Formats: sequence, structure tokens, C-alpha cells
Amino acid sequence: MVQWADSVSISLLLLTVVVLGYIFLLGRWCVRARAQVSYMGFHATLGADYIDYVIADKIVCPLEFAEFYDEKIVHLPHTFVVADHKQSAQAVLDHDNCATRADFGIPEAKIVFACFSQHHKIDPAIFRVWMNVLKRVPNSLLWLLHFPAESQEHLVAEAERQGVKASTLHFTELVPKQKHLERAYLADIFLDTPAINAFTTACDMLWAGTPIITMPGQSMASRTCASMLHAVGLDEFVCTDYQECVALRCVALHPRILTGVLVLMVCMSALSCGAACFLLSAFFFPRPLLLLLCSLLLRLTGRPAG
Repeated sequence: MVQWADSVSISLLLLTVVVLGYIFLLGRWCVRARAQVSYMGFHATLGADYIDYVIADKIVCPLEFAEFYDEKIVHLPHTFVVADHKQSAQAVLDHDNCATRADFGIPEAKIVFACFSQHHKIDPAIFRVWMNVLKRVPNSLLWLLHFPAESQEHLVAEAERQGVKASTLHFTELVPKQKHLERAYLADIFLDTPAINAFTTACDMLWAGTPIITMPGQSMASRTCASMLHAVGLDEFVCTDYQECVALRCVALHPRILTGVLVLMVCMSALSCGAACFLLSAFFFPRPLLLLLCSLLLRLTGRPAG
């Protein structure tokens, strides 16, 4: 809770969807606060008249969406996403000791499209796009996880129905966090899921220097990746429709070169003071968030913004 000297306070609800039911209980318990703010825990309106604000950014939740929100929308200047910079996959810069494709049963010469998201995020339309890409890009494969293992046979069956060989889909197990960051570097391009974007996984891929291709929709959950890509200056990887998705993904003629450039870009961005720091560094991020909360407190107390 953020509190002013004269007892004007803001309760900041940061709960995740896992405990979503408790948000409403906590919201009513904190009703004595002058303002209650939803941030990060649930990527949509909470639909509760006692939640006053939702913290977002101009990409993930533009002001034209305001009519669909019970809360007032307030924007952070770069991105509303924050990631822990201490999780960076620095091992990818150590070419003598970093993980290899052979460690995960992937041929070195393949062009590897990857999606490490849970399978329930893969909708039929985007899966058709992926299959079209695999058919148009020679020597390519799609790297997925057993996430969960039960749906693997259904994905393989659908791929074969669309004319893609079962061997073109490569599945591997879940691994510990550090190993996950190391293997993210081995993919050439990460394919985001439009209906529900990758979130933590997308941060992981950017840490590893792997580019992401996304297509934002009309909800916060479908626009998170676009927000992150904008924050690190990679707006060209944001598509507007499925046709553009196919075209952009098929441009992966020299993905290894592109990935290598992005590794350096991401690592250097984390050391600079540019907008990328607000996504890739938990050290730089609190200042704009604190300024935003202070501005809300000033608004509540009627104090001048200075």
C-alpha cells in the first residue's frame, strides 16, 4: 500500500490470476483506501466498481479501450511489464560452454521456429499460420514443449492433416529456469500466440536474444508482447494480420545472423539508460511506477503536480 502523510492511501493489487478470487475479497477489505489500483495480476478489467485505476501502457491498453473498462486507465511511459535483470541468460555469450541444439535433439542446420507457451494458448487460426510457414520455409521445424504432454498427439494429427510431416514438430520436456533461458537462445524465432500472449516466456526469449513475432488483438492479454517489443525497439516484429505473420516469418533467411545481433542488442540495452531498461531491468523500472503512483496521490489530495 502506498500512503501519504495525511493518511490518504492507495492499495495496489498485484495478485495473479491463480488467486483471482481473493482480489475481490481484498478489494472490499481495502475499500477504506482512497484509491485501489490493479496492476499486472489480471490483464483485463476487474469489473469491480471499487477498483479505481488499472496501470497499463499505450500499447497494451490504449485510451480508446476506456469504454470497456470500469477502471480509469493510467499509462506507464515505456511498458507496463517489468522483468528481473538478474535472470538474464549470460551463458549465451559464452560460446564454448553454452547449450547446443544437440543437447535437445535438434539438428544444427535447421531453421527453428519455437513456441514454449502452454498448448491451450494455441488457437486453430494461428496453428494454420504456423503450418503454412513450415511448408514455405525449407528445412524448418517447430519446437514445442510437452506443455502438457497429453495434447501432443492432437497437435501432430492436425499438422499432418494440413500436410506437415509429424517429424517437423519437435517436442521437448520442461526444464529448470536457467536451462530454459539457455535453450531459448537456440531457437531462431519465437512464435507468439495471439489469443493469449506469452508473458514471462516472452521476457525469457528476449533475455536470450531470440526475436519474437506477435500479432496484437483487442485485449490486454493479446497485446503484452507488442508492448515488450515496442519497449526494446523491435516494432517491426509486430504484425497486423495473419497474412503479414506468414510473410514476416518466412523472411527468416538468415535467422542466426539476426539472432546474434539481437543478443548483443538486448545485452547492451540492459546496460544503457534507454527505454529498454524499463523492460529488462528491475533496477530502472520502479522510478516511473513510483512517479505514476505519486501523481495519483496528488490527484486525490488536490495538490499541485510539481
